[in-house]
Amino acid sequence: MDKKGILTKIKELFSTEVEKFETDYKTQDGRIIRCYGEGLEVGEMVKEITAEGEVDIEDGDYILEDGTTLMIVGGKIDAIGEVVGEEEEMGDYKDKMADYTNEIDTKLVDGTEIRVLTKGEAISVGDMVLVKVGEGYKEAPEGRHEVEGGLVVYTDAEGNINEIETKETEEKDETGLSEVFTAISTLVDEVKSLRGELSTMKQENEVLKSRVNKFAAEPSVEPLKTKVEFRAKSKSDILTFMSKR
Repeated sequence: MDKKGILTKIKELFSTEVEKFETDYKTQDGRIIRCYGEGLEVGEMVKEITAEGEVDIEDGDYILEDGTTLMIVGGKIDAIGEVVGEEEEMGDYKDKMADYTNEIDTKLVDGTEIRVLTKGEAISVGDMVLVKVGEGYKEAPEGRHEVEGGLVVYTDAEGNINEIETKETEEKDETGLSEVFTAISTLVDEVKSLRGELSTMKQENEVLKSRVNKFAAEPSVEPLKTKVEFRAKSKSDILTFMSKR
């Protein structure tokens, strides 16, 4: 990036910072929430204003004076919705209730009260999960929800259940994955060991090959020769030898 480009980037950064501002919102229970940004938007950072000043805000749902619900996670707005009042609840969900025949009130393991609109006596895929906020209910956020009793449900963006499993099944799956991982780790170790043995054998083979080549290159040994000396026999010796025969 050239000098001009760097200056342009700096101006953009400063411009962005100038456009951002702080806005305070009051909840129905009298708490003050300060939002840093251009307004109430998902992802914006928030703090709580107390007598001691700004403090980190706890995760949870906060209902503003105008009825807007803020779901705050990790000091940021995770979701924004409207509270469904107790009197309005059946009216807003009247059309949806036509598809369901039963309501099951229960809790999540963290204590959050929920209501499941079901088509039978038990919770099943396709049912709708509502989360209690204040005196009303709203559709459960998308994600994993662990219900008291060991049931785990997964909902889409509209609060509909698209998957169900038990805590026991989840633990078994984790155990199974752990066993698979252990088996794979053992196999990897064995492969590494075999590689080490093959490497050692290869080195030994190279040494043996080198020795054979060296031996083959040496000159062959001359055959041993025995020197036999012949001594001339005298005439008398010959006659003596012949007479004995």
